[in-house]
Amino acid sequence: MSCIARGADQIFARALLDVGGSLEVILPAADYRKRKVKPDNVAEFDELIGAASKVHTMPFEESSRDAYMSASEHILGSVDAMLAVWDGQPSAGYSGTGDVVQVARERGIQVTVVWPDGADRE
Repeated sequence: MSCIARGADQIFARALLDVGGSLEVILPAADYRKRKVKPDNVAEFDELIGAASKVHTMPFEESSRDAYMSASEHILGSVDAMLAVWDGQPSAGYSGTGDVVQVARERGIQVTVVWPDGADRE
């Protein structure tokens, strides 16, 4: 399950599909593609949406931090484990990776953090 945001989410989704896995996409809001997907990422985003076994859109018309956190909490309600590409730093804003990791840990969900040596946030 993924929101397939640009970066680690899309890389993981692609790798999952490449080994025959099944991808379920959770979109934070009805306007997510139009408002948040940049023109140079539309083809990859659309390809992943097309390859998904299921696409669920959260009940928000507009993308917002609340919509992103709601999507993450929806995912956390459906999984036993979470893989987080995270530098261990607090979120830059509500609904960031740090917030999602915190909620997952509070719920007793196994969290595996991946952060390669020498990596930096963009």
